[in-house]
Amino acid sequence: MALITTLRQKMGTVLVIVVGLAILSFVLTDLFSSNGTFGGATRPDNNVGEIAGEDVPYELYQQELERLRYEFEMQYGFPPQEQQMNSIRQTAWELMFTKIALAKQYAELGIVVTDEETRDMVQGPESNIDPQIIQAFSRDGQFDRAALNQYLSSIQNNPEQLAAWRSYEKTLVAARERIKYENLMIKSDFATDLQAEQRYREQTATADVRYLYVPYSNLSDSAVAKPTDAELRAYMEEHKEDYKNEEEFRNVVFVKFPIIPSAQDSAYYREDLESLKEPLRNTENDSSFAINNSDAVASAFATLKPANLPPSLAGMTLEEGMVVGPVVNDNGMLSLYKISGIVEDTVASAKARHILIKWDDNTDASKAVAKSKAQDIINKIRAGADFAQEAKLNGTDGTASRGGELGWFTEGQMVGEFQEAVFAKSAPGLITSPVETQFGYHIIDVQETKSYAAYKVASIDREMVARTETTNEIYRQADNFRSDVNGLDTEGLRNKAAEFGRPVLEGNNLTGMARSAGSMTDARELVRWAFRDANIGDVSDVMEIDNSYVISMLVSVREKGPQSLENVRAEVTQKVIQEKKADKIAEQIKAAGEKSLDEIAQTIGGESAVYTNSSLKMTNSSLSIAGNAPEAIGAAFGLKDGGKTGPIPAANGVVVVEMVTLIPAPDRGDYEVFKEQVRNNLNRNTAAFIGDALKDDANIVDKRYKFY
Repeated sequence: MALITTLRQKMGTVLVIVVGLAILSFVLTDLFSSNGTFGGATRPDNNVGEIAGEDVPYELYQQELERLRYEFEMQYGFPPQEQQMNSIRQTAWELMFTKIALAKQYAELGIVVTDEETRDMVQGPESNIDPQIIQAFSRDGQFDRAALNQYLSSIQNNPEQLAAWRSYEKTLVAARERIKYENLMIKSDFATDLQAEQRYREQTATADVRYLYVPYSNLSDSAVAKPTDAELRAYMEEHKEDYKNEEEFRNVVFVKFPIIPSAQDSAYYREDLESLKEPLRNTENDSSFAINNSDAVASAFATLKPANLPPSLAGMTLEEGMVVGPVVNDNGMLSLYKISGIVEDTVASAKARHILIKWDDNTDASKAVAKSKAQDIINKIRAGADFAQEAKLNGTDGTASRGGELGWFTEGQMVGEFQEAVFAKSAPGLITSPVETQFGYHIIDVQETKSYAAYKVASIDREMVARTETTNEIYRQADNFRSDVNGLDTEGLRNKAAEFGRPVLEGNNLTGMARSAGSMTDARELVRWAFRDANIGDVSDVMEIDNSYVISMLVSVREKGPQSLENVRAEVTQKVIQEKKADKIAEQIKAAGEKSLDEIAQTIGGESAVYTNSSLKMTNSSLSIAGNAPEAIGAAFGLKDGGKTGPIPAANGVVVVEMVTLIPAPDRGDYEVFKEQVRNNLNRNTAAFIGDALKDDANIVDKRYKFY
């Protein structure tokens, strides 16, 4: 909890925080009381969902949300951003589940935390005090009871602080209730001597096996009868847990009309900057002029090393007072530059390109071969060969594809021998001997020699955005498209999009609280429409998302609970075909009779093969190549030496396992350590399954998409 974290970390500011929490608590209490703004009976359409048969009012959920938002800000010192708010919304929803679903369980089981227990968690014997309080009021690793008592005494006459503390105590009570509830389950777990011995033998026994593997791909899909709907439904019934949606999913298609500047817009901004060239050239205060006229104030005036110059300036001979532009910069903005001054820097820079020739190993012979090759390339370049082409043909590092270009670099960026060779060159040109470093031999062309020059650059950047006329025209196109597709099916929408020259994009498996849809990262408006307003086949109004006008169509809905056959037909069909293939392969194996595994593999042919595993354990779940095969592994450990299983389906094909040698686990007198393993595993599983089971039983309906 943020309050207790603050108590521990910022005792000096605790009073401010406690008062803040108390004020928030009082405001919310009044706001949501029976006489408050949101009090009284809850309207049916004002619920964010349903948990365990109870409606969850928007106001109640929002109260929890605001509390968590406030605690976040108190703990981290800044308000949560949108991504963090997503997490906070989910936490608030989980807390609503805890309060509603678990409260019913507590009531049915008689789980309570008495006032005496609560006092004990705060002021009782140290062994009973809640660990959070112990941690908050510890000094040098020791619990400081005096500090706790002093704090509790100090708030007794301050209603706000006392109310905030009582609110915190309620969170301790809730945590204790949950522990009691889980302990009712966990403490009922026990391990028998037989389970402990079985765990020991599973972990210790080893088998040397051979296995025949016949892949499903041995048979084409047409080699088995096409599955009927009855067979598909029977498969789904048998595997119903695999075809059940935990929440509702919706699929949409959408078309985007990007809001981008037109040629006329670009010309407008270019003319705007052209009009500033002479004023920039003639001004005596370059920095103020650039700052006052630029859309990117932070970069309007700077002193730059050659390596940091904008690309449009990097290849030029720069002189003080020159103005360059307008040009498009790396950020897509239109820029105008003035070289306001050339100054002496404390760090030298140079520009070069290279071809790296590595040696095969660090022997003298290998290095001699690499050096000879490097010298041959130097001789070719001196005779007229193109450096960039030779770099692409012979370079052995990442610069080869760009002709060996390194660009500008400063002192300390390159390995010592390389830097020394470049900085020692008094004029641009090729270094006539290979330069050895730890990486190999370098063929170096110095493009700009060592220089301490740095440049004061005034930059006027103009962001090129669609102006009103362009935006209106793009909206008109989008609205016309919407009108044309309204009432059409998905195929009609695709055809119409082709006429407009727009791709049709997809947003599949959207949940009610999804924030993205396909390629759009901030698509809450579209998701809300799909869940709140749309029926299958509906077309949305024009929405502005991701700097585009977007028109969407709701294509399909997958309801919470068992899926329909139509939604999973392709997947289930492949599963049933695989089962049919498994049956047919099993028949082929049985028809081979008592032949050896190798003979059966040869008889069946295709990609059938025999593999070995000399260290198989019962705890393994898969066989190499065959994939997941727990049934086959379990059956193998029931064999005697020389025995074979029948054909058993695995993930990727059918297997027959032959036991070569089984090395059973030796008997031992004490299995207590394995009994503890069984208990711990049961406890972990129980704790993990409790929440899932409660959520299944609570039949949660999440409708937060109506509001967020």
